[in-house]
Amino acid sequence: AEVGKLLTRRFRAEDLRGRWAGEEFILAFRNADKDVINGAILRSQAEFQRMAFYSDQGETFRISMSAGISSYPQDASNLFDLIKVADQKLQKAKQAG
Repeated sequence: AEVGKLLTRRFRAEDLRGRWAGEEFILAFRNADKDVINGAILRSQAEFQRMAFYSDQGETFRISMSAGISSYPQDASNLFDLIKVADQKLQKAKQAG
């Protein structure tokens, strides 16, 4: 729920966002510069990492967020391939920690 709230605060109303699968979310932007989006993602990651969460036992913990970004037409020319490229980059980011 906190990720959803963060994405709502951080991105414009016209930006598409939603839960993709499990703990994954997807964002889509029209006519947006890749560097601007990358900056917004980095700020979102930093904000999320500062958030405190509480276990059922009342213990405080923090978690991180990884991201994979793809851009049309540089990375792919259709939606399916854009998602595939972004997912590959996401998996690489997760492996890197």
